[in-house]
Parts: sequence; C-alpha cells; structure tokens
Amino acid sequence: MATEKLQAALPDKVFLENTKEYDSFSQSYWYRSSRQKPLCVVSPTSATDVSTAVKILAETAGVRFAIWSGGHSPHPNISNTDEGVTIDLRGLNSITKSAEKEHVVYKVLGKENRTAVGSRGAGVGVGGFLLGGGLSHFAPELGFACDQIVNMEVVLASGDVIEVYQSNHADFFCVWKGTGSKFGVVTRIDIATIPHHSIWGGSIMYPYDTKDANLNAFLDLKKAHCYEPLAQIELSFLYAPQMGGHFIANSHWYSRPIEYPELFQRFDKISPQLNSTMRLDTIQAFKMELATFATTTFQINPTILPRITSLWEETSKTLSMAKNIVSVVTYQPCSPLPKNSSNAMGFPANSTPHEDLIILALTIFWENVEDSNSVNEETEALIERIEEIAKEEGVYHPFQYVNYAAPWQNPIKSYGEESNLAIRKVSKKYDPKGFFEAHCEGFKL
Repeated sequence: MATEKLQAALPDKVFLENTKEYDSFSQSYWYRSSRQKPLCVVSPTSATDVSTAVKILAETAGVRFAIWSGGHSPHPNISNTDEGVTIDLRGLNSITKSAEKEHVVYKVLGKENRTAVGSRGAGVGVGGFLLGGGLSHFAPELGFACDQIVNMEVVLASGDVIEVYQSNHADFFCVWKGTGSKFGVVTRIDIATIPHHSIWGGSIMYPYDTKDANLNAFLDLKKAHCYEPLAQIELSFLYAPQMGGHFIANSHWYSRPIEYPELFQRFDKISPQLNSTMRLDTIQAFKMELATFATTTFQINPTILPRITSLWEETSKTLSMAKNIVSVVTYQPCSPLPKNSSNAMGFPANSTPHEDLIILALTIFWENVEDSNSVNEETEALIERIEEIAKEEGVYHPFQYVNYAAPWQNPIKSYGEESNLAIRKVSKKYDPKGFFEAHCEGFKL
C-alpha cells in the first residue's frame, strides 16, 4: 500500500485520519466543498521529501493524488482527493532574500519597500495562484502574475529535481504558466519583485438602483483611449436575500500612492453609497461555507454588460431556496500579454486582450449540502446562457481563466489547438508515462 510505503520513507511527515495533524489539514481548506478525505496527507519540508513521495506514488499502481498549496479552490478533486493521497506543500512556504527567511511574502518585501505581483486576497496559495495565471493589483501594468516567474524548481514523475527557466527547459517554462501542476510538482518559485510603498484602493458598496450608473462607468473605463495601466477594477453584482436582496460593489486600486485619481471619479461620484473603504495602504493590508466558481470571457461592447447583468439578476432569484445563498457576478479586464516571455494561455502574440476582453467570474456560496446539486446545475445553465448571448452579439471569446473555472469546464482546451499541441508535447517529453495526467487531480489536457 502507498500509505505504508510513504510512512516508512517519510516518518513523522505522513498523517492518517483521526490524527490531530490530519484534522487540522482538513479544516484548513477555505470551503467545506473542497474538504475531502484522502487516505493520508503527506507534509514534505523539502524538494527531496517531495521527490521521495512522487517516486513512491509513481511505483504504486492506481493511486490518485492531489497537490495542495493554499486550498483556495472551492471545487473537490482540484487540490484535494478522496481515497487517495494529498501532498500538502505548506511546509515549503518560506521565502528567501539573501540569507533571510520569512513566511509572509508581502510582509518580508514590505520591509524593503518592494512587493510582488501576487494575489489580491489574503491566504491564497502562491503555487496555485501563479501557475494558474494570476490576476493581481498590478495586472493592467504587468500582466498575468505567472509572467513574473523567473525560475522554478520542479520534481518530475521520475523523482528528478530540475531547475526550469527561460534558457533552461524553455518549452517547459512556457507551458507551466497557466496550466497548473500538469507535469510535476513545483517546490520553489523565483519571482521578480518591484519597488513599492503604498497604493490607493478599496471597495465601494452601492444600492442596486445604481446599476446603470455603475455599468456605464465601467464601460467608459474600458474605452481604448481611457486605458490606464496603473488602474485595476472589479465590478461585482451581489444577491443575498438574507441581507435584503441585490447590491453592487466595485473594488478598485491605483498602483501608485495617489489619492482619488481622476480615472476613478466616475465611480466615486455615484450615489448613494452604502459603504466605502477607499484609502492609501500597503499591499499587505489589502489582503463561508460551500462554494462554486465558474467563468467565461467576452469582448466588451455597449450592450453585453446590461444583458448579462439582467440575466444574472433573474437567475439569482431562483436560487433563493438555498439557505444563506450569496450569488456574485464580477467583471474585470483581462491582463496584457508579457513583453519578454510567453505563457500557455494561447493569446496571439500581437493581440491586446487588456483593451477589450472582460473576464467574468461567477461565485456562489451556500450553506446546506442538500442544495449543492441544484446550485451547481443553475450555475452551469447560467454560464451556458451567458455564452449564448455573447455569441449572439459576436463578442464571445473561448478563453477560460483556470483559477475561476468550474469542474465541468475545460480551461486548458480553451487555450486553443496550437497551445494544446505544445502542452501535450511537453507532457510527453517530461512525463513520458503520463503519470501526472492519469493520477493527479485537477483539470486535464
């Protein structure tokens, strides 16, 4: 059995159900919907430990496994598994600058007046965020966070540990960015840092009757002549019947220490406002339940946002039968392409996705397990109807951002045939027996 072999090879680093360590691991996932019951949890503290675990799993037929960095996905069988093995990478959470080691990236870099292109939410795992692409406070200026990766240390299916960067395993370096852990286990990521002190940002909540004003302000902001690489905005529509119905919230950030930048005044002037947290603060400071994510992408035009928002509004009311339901649809701009590297996401080299593409994120939270099937069915049906509208208007785009994708979606396929050919070629080269594709949880090629 794999469990016994792992325990023998990695004493004090393999934990079974009904132990304190196992129970703590299970409760560490953000959402109950991703809290599964693996046969055991492996908690490595080095790349050598990961190599040992991978070799044992590769030699044991039929054992599924998952790789967990931060556990932010709400979906089962992404970073956790039932009746298999979960590799918990939290023991590899140090960062190194010269001889200094700390455990909180923004905290360490803040001491040096620097920051990294990282998650906009506290507690999100570095590995999954970066390898899935990564949308950050600096996305309009610097692109997807994965494009700031300089080097990766990777454990292959053979147990070999290799360094992967632009001029060493260049094919591997490209396809990792945007596909997740498809070919090995990443045990270290070197990323570029940038000078930074504080940014202007926060969130404003509005009553729902400001819908048209918010949509028009967002549309104005996305006009080509208004593009501002220092400005990032998420426009969200929320339905929470237990809180009184529908609300609107927009979160926006300006990546320089400038208060009330003119670009955001179109949102600041919308009234009434129910709450505002707008302020100058550090990146570190800007940091329920059952949940599901789903996503789609489309080109912006004057009519698509109102049509999708109205459809979401109608559908969200049908979910009111689920206890403590919260439904959120969020619009945010796509990131620009990297200037000096490439990733796996399939955008043509001369394209400008940041100018006209909108990534839609649908996020739904609820309380009772018995409502899960109906909520998931409604979510899938809503995305299908949204995509039908986008196709009717001629603005549909196939891209699916992997960190927002639902289990029934196929984000890697959405990158296009050319990208998929490159991904399959790399998979065959570095994992010739297809071990990770066959046994590791997550989205498949």
